[in-house]
Amino acid sequence: SGEFYGYLEGGERASLDKSVSEVYARKLRHAYFACISYIDAQVGKIIDELERLGEADNTIIVVWGDHGWHLGEHGFLGKHNLMNWSTHVPLIVRVPGLQKGKTESLVEFVDIYPTLCELCNLPFPKQLDGISFVPILKNLERKTKDKVYIQWEGGDNAVNWRYNYAEWEKGNRMLFDHQIDVEENKNRANDPSYKNIIKDMSSF
Repeated sequence: SGEFYGYLEGGERASLDKSVSEVYARKLRHAYFACISYIDAQVGKIIDELERLGEADNTIIVVWGDHGWHLGEHGFLGKHNLMNWSTHVPLIVRVPGLQKGKTESLVEFVDIYPTLCELCNLPFPKQLDGISFVPILKNLERKTKDKVYIQWEGGDNAVNWRYNYAEWEKGNRMLFDHQIDVEENKNRANDPSYKNIIKDMSSF
């Protein structure tokens, strides 16, 4: 990813142009995890301050990232693709009085706005594309969507609980079956046994 070039000089930059060594990948992972730890601490400070002010039970907190990040997976450093490492993002929602825990339900960024509207008893603007995921916050087993849509650089991407399917304007396609290939190492777009899956995912 070109974003790294702004931080590199001399030999490091030259080595990144060729390939990513495991030593350098570990260095980048260390820095990335340090950043996550730092942000986590800042969120904790915000929550502590809300509690000190007596506002913790009257405040909704939403923490999310706009993309995931490859740290050497598939020999890639960065975010610019439609693989799960890039498109699967963190989303943490803290709502006083609602359930705590983790869910496997699918949601999209466009769902955050209507969710906040419902939680705050505000009217829903007519132009919203998303839907509220408040039902999931009340019951972590609930689902509001079977698939989610992602778009990047001419690529259209549909993802459900099992498959990641993408196609580009030039006709390139990729399909990963997370049930047997969580790390997305084998593109199954040309496998005839997945013909009906591709038809379903591409129609989304």
